[in-house]
Amino acid sequence: MHSLESIKNLQRRGTKIGFIPLSPADDLSKQRPELIDRRTILLPQATEADKDAAYACASMVCLPSAAEAFGMVLVESWTHGVPVIASRIPALTEIVDDGYDGLLVERETTRLASAIASLLENPERAAIMGARGKRKVEERFEWSRIGKDTEAFYEFLCHGVQSPNTCL
Repeated sequence: MHSLESIKNLQRRGTKIGFIPLSPADDLSKQRPELIDRRTILLPQATEADKDAAYACASMVCLPSAAEAFGMVLVESWTHGVPVIASRIPALTEIVDDGYDGLLVERETTRLASAIASLLENPERAAIMGARGKRKVEERFEWSRIGKDTEAFYEFLCHGVQSPNTCL
């Protein structure tokens, strides 16, 4: 909900921006119908292809969650080179390097709106953050890397052998 309220605040100030919520848990049209207009595209049953298309055309992705176990949305966004704005909560602070490959904000509408506006006003900075995030995915979150790290972890557990290339 914070994302939509932040977007609406920016739109009231004249910012030209649309919104595509991809959270299947939120039925925004029932929760806050007054916030839905022609600039909001609802995809409550979004397929993976729908999500890929949304990421591909996004200027940024916001994840203002109160709780996350990992933050796969951020990794998916970075796969497309899209900059991210995320809540300053433990799981997401482990993934996002604030100001480097994304922005971390408190879960408050005006702070989120300010972060969104900052990336819209500085598309070069946004593009750099998206590129850095994409590089992070390639270096840390590719399946081949995860497999090697998992194997190294098991080697360490079983034999006390630690590879110098592991991120343990």
